[in-house]
Amino acid sequence: GICQEQYKTDECGFDSLDCCEGDKSLISNGVCDPLYNTAICGWDGGDCLVLKYNFCRVNQTELIGNGECDGMPYNTAACGWDGGDCEIANRNFILRYPNCNVFDSTFVNNSRCDGGDYMVESCDFDGGDCGEFLEKYPNCTVPEPWRVGDGKCDFGNYMVYECGWDGGDCIDEVYPNCEARDKFKTYFGNGVCDIRDGVIFETGELVCDIRDG
Repeated sequence: GICQEQYKTDECGFDSLDCCEGDKSLISNGVCDPLYNTAICGWDGGDCLVLKYNFCRVNQTELIGNGECDGMPYNTAACGWDGGDCEIANRNFILRYPNCNVFDSTFVNNSRCDGGDYMVESCDFDGGDCGEFLEKYPNCTVPEPWRVGDGKCDFGNYMVYECGWDGGDCIDEVYPNCEARDKFKTYFGNGVCDIRDGVIFETGELVCDIRDG
């Protein structure tokens, strides 16, 4: 039960797990516990090892070969391309986007604008996911475009005019006295001077909240 440094090696099994710290009852209990999915804990005492794929290191081993392409980190050579689940999807992706080089191909055309390397012409602008975003905010350069207009003010580079004040999410922070609320926040930064009930919501880069004059 004592970790001896001279045996704290892979060859010695890290002193028969004596060097693995934590609740030992969770090791080798038949369930892969991410906390112990390390070499020093013997990949959770073997619970996190994937049969047929000795070098596949994932936390949800049950997803390997479950009939669905789960993307990264399962879609790797070490994991047999998700136990074969991603083989057809990978071939189809290469045929459709031969010059698209991204970390996770399953992000392309997943109904979310992922930005970065995905939002380029060779990837058809994230498989079309970023089309609406680019049309609405052509000068908005943020790492995660899907955050724009998600209902939460992300501040920083998102809270700028070019991004429509985070797609309207930051209107309360930028213009605390503005009466535009809820769906009307999306009118901000759309390039149109919007008037509703005599209230000018937007004029160029100046957002107004006036009812008089």
